[in-house]
Amino acid sequence: MASRIASTAQKKRKRRLLIGSAFIACLFLLVAFWFGRNMQEAAKMEKTDERLATLLKEKDQRGFQQLVTMNGKSLPMSEATRLITWLTTESERTDRVIAQVKQDQDSGKQVKAHLFSLQKEDGWLWYDRYSLDVNPQRLSVSSDVPKTEVSLDGEVIGTMDGTSLEIKRSPGEYDVQVSAEQSGQTVQESKTVQLGDEPNATVDFKLADRFNTTVSNEYAVDIKTLLETEVKARTGKSINTMTGYLGRSRDSFENTFGTPDSTVANRSRYDGYEVTYQSGQVQELLIRLNKTPDELEAVAGKPERKKREQVGTVWEYPSSFLEGVFEWLNLRAEKRVVEREDGMWLQLKD
Repeated sequence: MASRIASTAQKKRKRRLLIGSAFIACLFLLVAFWFGRNMQEAAKMEKTDERLATLLKEKDQRGFQQLVTMNGKSLPMSEATRLITWLTTESERTDRVIAQVKQDQDSGKQVKAHLFSLQKEDGWLWYDRYSLDVNPQRLSVSSDVPKTEVSLDGEVIGTMDGTSLEIKRSPGEYDVQVSAEQSGQTVQESKTVQLGDEPNATVDFKLADRFNTTVSNEYAVDIKTLLETEVKARTGKSINTMTGYLGRSRDSFENTFGTPDSTVANRSRYDGYEVTYQSGQVQELLIRLNKTPDELEAVAGKPERKKREQVGTVWEYPSSFLEGVFEWLNLRAEKRVVEREDGMWLQLKD
């Protein structure tokens, strides 16, 4: 009897153990299923491309600073603002960068040509988060003049050892300025470049040809002195004063300078200068320069070309030549050097 009771008790204990084991196994399976499902959902939740798109749309500098780093360090607010502004200037650029981030996250691979590198950070339990580290962009600046100095946004970067200089900067818009010297002359030029729109940006400067006709400061002083001296010797007035007569009436001009030596049609000749009228107003002044073509060329350099017109043979220089000199002289008029049979003339035209 006692053995039968013991056997029954043992069976009950085994049944309870089986039921308990089955319950634990079911609970484990339920927990595993819940964890697995939520891990899968969590992986889907981290869509860095969508986070970036939202931050750019809202122009959220603080959120952008939390998401984006540079060399693994947080962005200064000024850099975050600059990058947001540049990234959102053109919708095509915005869409392209967001697509790059999505491609990297979906594939799990980094593309060096993309603007950002996806960096995985430790998350809570199984939930990983990501940051975006800015990839430096490469800029190649070249020049046909050795030892050209290169600046970005006014900051001197370096001097070319040969004919090019490689620079790395974060994405954005930059003003590239170059300066070159040759035979005592200085040439400067600038161009705007977008770093990040192309994998490798290049800017090429052609400066060598400009040295033949560019006036150095030393030459500019000589030309200024020459012009001022010649104009005053012929008219008794300064260049600025003579320019002031353009557009004034014929009576006003003749009241100051007297009766001309001769008049043919609408052109009056004085000793050393000529005046042309249109509708009773001064349209053009021609002032003799006491220089031969060779003498003037020695000071001003050779013109780019010579063009025959009714007034004579016009010496054509780059816009930087006479404009630079006459701007110094505060002269607002069309100005040209003209070669005629009797010598060189300065033309001032309204």
